Amino acid sequence: RGIMLDISEQKKSEERIIYLAERDALTGLLNRRRFQEELDNQIAYTKRFNQQGALLFIDLDEFKYINDTLGHQAGDDCLLTISRCISSAVREIDVLARLGGDEFAVLLTRADKESAVKVAEHLIKILQKEVVLPVESSMRISASIGITLFPTQGVSPSELLAKADAAMYTAKRNGRNQVHVYQENDTELVNMQNRVHWEDRIHKALEEDLFVLHYQPVIEINSGRIVHYEALLRMNDDGELIFPSAFLDTAERFNLIHEIDKWVLRKAIEAQANSIKTGQPVSIAINLSGRHFGHHEVMHLVQSAIKEYNADPASIIFEVTETAAVENINQARNFIESLRGLGCRFALDDFGIGYSSFHYLKNLPVDMIKIDGGFVRNLHLNEFDRIIVKAMSDLANGMNITTVAEFVENEEICVLLGKLGVDYGQGYHLGMPDPQFAHQTKQVISEPA
Repeated sequence: RGIMLDISEQKKSEERIIYLAERDALTGLLNRRRFQEELDNQIAYTKRFNQQGALLFIDLDEFKYINDTLGHQAGDDCLLTISRCISSAVREIDVLARLGGDEFAVLLTRADKESAVKVAEHLIKILQKEVVLPVESSMRISASIGITLFPTQGVSPSELLAKADAAMYTAKRNGRNQVHVYQENDTELVNMQNRVHWEDRIHKALEEDLFVLHYQPVIEINSGRIVHYEALLRMNDDGELIFPSAFLDTAERFNLIHEIDKWVLRKAIEAQANSIKTGQPVSIAINLSGRHFGHHEVMHLVQSAIKEYNADPASIIFEVTETAAVENINQARNFIESLRGLGCRFALDDFGIGYSSFHYLKNLPVDMIKIDGGFVRNLHLNEFDRIIVKAMSDLANGMNITTVAEFVENEEICVLLGKLGVDYGQGYHLGMPDPQFAHQTKQVISEPA
């Protein structure tokens, strides 16, 4: 006598697991891993039967501003609409994937260069026509598309994706909202290979704890007293310190900036807590990247780190660039107020480079502004810079906002800053970044006789 088991539910569950492992959670399109498998199979097919195919790499232009100004729900809705538009514009035999973020890819089977370009140009037109953003937004959707042909331009998925990505970046550099077919003399491929190299190094630094923080003192102009330190990120590469300008663009490009942000937040808050234990407590300013400014996850991380390490929130200052803060003024205001509600302070970095700096200052509840170094480094040589810095200082003083001048590089600038009423200074003349806190104060700055 046999026993019959109904395993239909089990099979459905297994099929569901496989489906989810191969699909993008938001759009239901193939994910990057599954798409690369399809591409690998298609390359082998074209080689065997002496045919040709094309790979389209699609990147939306300035998509991050949709998330920043309209919110992430609007961004997700936009991505769903875009995925449907692309699906409707290609053949059933073609393969479509969302590679991540605002990047999509289309695998065109049995397609030559001419037909691939026609499909790409059609996609650009249909996206502009069909994807409609809310009326309060003045933005329009556009896309840059890079094309590679196989097997003539590559026989491995990673090589083809790198070349298509490079071609897409060439399209962006040429003005965006256009198509570019990869050519062997494209310099952008070298840039792409460099970005991939830095991606590997960032992963390694995160996995092996190779990032370090250095602390640069911020000095009170009139007394020379250290008032706080700014935490500055460095990468330790076999004893060589690498500045963030070398790798932050790549971190943004490959969605690694979030992990770096979390590392910096936790390490800086832990350092502040440790300074209390040594009996020489310090205040630390921490930079927030524009990509994650305003996110609830950042707020939760700050709260949990302060509690875990027993740090003093009143000794923590958060800095964000003026440009990032004003992209969504209401969100910025709420986020700043939440941080201040914890007891933390807030500084607006690179102040003065925006078109409406003074207007936004009225609407953002900040404790401090950092005058952009472009107005400071030639203060002793340029009268116009002195007039602007004086105006910033007077305005901030009237609003009970502290001023910090960046790029203070000589004593003459220090003297001028004191005359102009600027409260604090920061720069190599006042103190170099160092992995240890320098508790000695600088000699009081006075006007030369």
